[in-house]
Amino acid sequence: MNKRGDNVAIINKVSLDDCVIGNVLDINTETRHIAVYIPKFMPGIAAGNSQVLSTRTNTSNVAVSNIEISSQIKTRNSIWIQARDFKEALPKIGSKVSVWIIDGNLKTAYWSPFNPNNNYEVLDEEKYNTLFNLQIQDTLISLSEEDTLIFDMPNSMSVVYSEDNKFKTIKITQENNYIVSESRPANPTTGMMWFKISTEELWLYKNEKFSIILTEAEIDAKIAAAIV
Repeated sequence: MNKRGDNVAIINKVSLDDCVIGNVLDINTETRHIAVYIPKFMPGIAAGNSQVLSTRTNTSNVAVSNIEISSQIKTRNSIWIQARDFKEALPKIGSKVSVWIIDGNLKTAYWSPFNPNNNYEVLDEEKYNTLFNLQIQDTLISLSEEDTLIFDMPNSMSVVYSEDNKFKTIKITQENNYIVSESRPANPTTGMMWFKISTEELWLYKNEKFSIILTEAEIDAKIAAAIV
């Protein structure tokens, strides 16, 4: 009512060509559609959970040729829409999405993630996209986003990583764990074998020191002593 007491009509103009925000109420993982409640289009409809109501129609006195009349009308508090990108991970119920309507037709509505507050969540099984599969002998490993791949190799293996722009190189080599020399090896590692040429002695590096291993003559002597 205005100052003169005249009745004034309030018109709620809604444009279907605008981008609107919707709440996800339901998900269909097979068709990859989501049911969205749009407050701007549905101000008098309760949001809450996804609701579907069936109402019977009176078709007993209706006779229209070439028109199929359903015995029930289903109404719901959401509309089913698909993603702008078919590969987009489906959101969890309760997430918010941006909705675009093409040519003012709700049948051609599409959604995309709406995440200004970093509270948008996708389904756990779709959280990480598969990047590639790695097969080592008979073992097939599927690697997804944010996975960490660890190669656990013995100390006898040496790994050198290098990169040149987009070329990443991992070089794996076998460390020489058997040394034939006259002098004691420098920087030995546990398990290293050293054969000293002049004395024909075989040494094993363990417990941070080289220990001599029985020579062939010593073995023969022990065998002979045992026989006696």
